[in-house]
Amino acid sequence: MEGLNRAVEGMFLAALPGYARQPRPGKRSSRPKDEVLLGFEDFTTRLLAWTLWWNTEHRPAPLRGRTPLEAWQDDPTPLRDVPAADLWTFTLEDAGTRTLTTRGIRFRKRDYVGPWMTGQAGIQVRIRFMPHHDHRIEVYHAVTGRYLGPADLADQATRPDCRLRPHAARDAGPHPARRAPGRLAHPCFPGRADHARPARPVPVRPCRRFRPGRPPPAGRTSHHRQRRRRLVTAATYQYVDLPDASVVTTRALLTARENISDTVAARAMMCIHGGAGFGKTLAVNICLRALEPGEDVRKITFRARPTARAVRYELFTALDLAGEPPRHPSEFDRLLKTALAERPRTFLVDEAQRLNGEAFEYFRYLWDEPSTQLAIIFVGGAGCHTVLRREPMLSSRIFIWQQFTRLTPDEVLEVIPLFHPVWADAEPEDIAFADSHAAHGNFRAWAQLTAHTRTALARTGRARVDQELLRWAFSRLA
Repeated sequence: MEGLNRAVEGMFLAALPGYARQPRPGKRSSRPKDEVLLGFEDFTTRLLAWTLWWNTEHRPAPLRGRTPLEAWQDDPTPLRDVPAADLWTFTLEDAGTRTLTTRGIRFRKRDYVGPWMTGQAGIQVRIRFMPHHDHRIEVYHAVTGRYLGPADLADQATRPDCRLRPHAARDAGPHPARRAPGRLAHPCFPGRADHARPARPVPVRPCRRFRPGRPPPAGRTSHHRQRRRRLVTAATYQYVDLPDASVVTTRALLTARENISDTVAARAMMCIHGGAGFGKTLAVNICLRALEPGEDVRKITFRARPTARAVRYELFTALDLAGEPPRHPSEFDRLLKTALAERPRTFLVDEAQRLNGEAFEYFRYLWDEPSTQLAIIFVGGAGCHTVLRREPMLSSRIFIWQQFTRLTPDEVLEVIPLFHPVWADAEPEDIAFADSHAAHGNFRAWAQLTAHTRTALARTGRARVDQELLRWAFSRLA
């Protein structure tokens, strides 16, 4: 289909009367005066005939002597039917990535908001939109590609849609302009759930800007705080849903378990670093989960380059402290140190490469307090080690350094058959073939490859993995 679309202009349209893009040197008129243009019926007949010739007789060089129809019939790629209700998604165009702010998403000099945005400020999202329908955009997570939800124009959204800040319910107040009017169902896309809109425009008063990291008020924090501090309670295999997958005890996992236990026992600080997809976060979550409920573990993840003020608010939320956070830094620090002195706690600081010197210094300040009983585990990408080394006052206090690396070829042959039943009866040559061509010792790449391999086995009905099936799976990976 893509080849036909690329060739139709140069091989078909350019030869038709009235073609406007052909070169016309000198002062030649746009087209001859006696040129007769085709009618719609004649044009359609010629186009269909040319399309038939292209698919059944034309033999492009990349297809090595085959016609497009023969290449299509020889292709083993499994096909699937798309539900009619989802066909509209193929009309969406990609508009790139944006940052979700407290005002929503900025697109074409206009703000778009949605009720699902509450508490999501600061994340990177990808926008897709339907041309000529600027009242709504579709929003996806920029990293995982997960669909987050729709967003409507801010001046057309309902009042709950504008509630992007945790304090919006308190700010709304009983002002007459904020009373919800009657709503009318307004379908935005055929076959999709309708989104209610006000029967008439509702004036929206300006609200205070949300302060990054500020926790929600009392009465609305239980689920929010629990979600932000909770460790992984179910296996998340590198962001891929993999039924029947197992956590394999690798040498790196055994080392991490021993190092984390020693760090927690000593109430010290530790740094685990390595490339993306090497299994750092999964290993740390498994090791810390084994320490619960005897150990109070709190997980914290920051946006890029948080300030000390943002770190205070995140710790306030992670510790489930009651009431409103203090306004003055000295009072805030005294509250946090008092809470950390109550009982031993362990902080898991994920994506630590995002922290700057100010944030690292604040963690050192809390850890140095004699009354606090704190263990801190920093986990980050390849740059985490470099960022920590730039802070001598902190790096000199790191109790254990551990680097996660790729699986070696021997480890791949030992670990992958235990990782998922797909590979249990696979030939070692096929596993080595998959690792050298696609996975390269990366656990996240192996998880993605396993998911595609399961799909191929289910669709083709084959009993075991072979290199032909693996090549199809490779075509789906970057």
